[in-house]
Amino acid sequence: STQSTWGTTHYTKALSEEQGTDSKHTAKQQLELAIDRYAACVRHLDAFPTDEVGSEANQLRVAAYLNLAACFLREKKYDETIKNCGRALTLDGNLSKAYYRMAQAHKEKRDLPAALEAIRRALEIDPADVALKRMLKDLQQTVAAQKQSESKLWSGILSK
Repeated sequence: STQSTWGTTHYTKALSEEQGTDSKHTAKQQLELAIDRYAACVRHLDAFPTDEVGSEANQLRVAAYLNLAACFLREKKYDETIKNCGRALTLDGNLSKAYYRMAQAHKEKRDLPAALEAIRRALEIDPADVALKRMLKDLQQTVAAQKQSESKLWSGILSK
């Protein structure tokens, strides 16, 4: 109905504007408040059927999930970071930012194969992004150093 669409459109606009103010909380290290607000945004959007709200709601959900992932990454809650990136990617599979944050979380968890996979997927989407290229190079160097260290360890063990 026209009234329902009008109300939903204004509701999603209000959430979008509220979400914009939440970025200030993150910048001020008030991560818990930011997390609560982003989660509330998602809960409110989930109360509306996707077909009624349309792509505007999905864009807001994606933004909320990506911002939740950024907050959790700063809090060193890497599993939550990965989970929220995955949620954003189920709504839009072409989010290099989601793959980048996912790669950062996997790297911090020392899951280098998963970090490499995520950063390569990000580069498939945005091959010119300098930060993505830098992270891939860093991950490749870390993997090479790890293999060299393991090789030295095994050669020392086997030579005894």
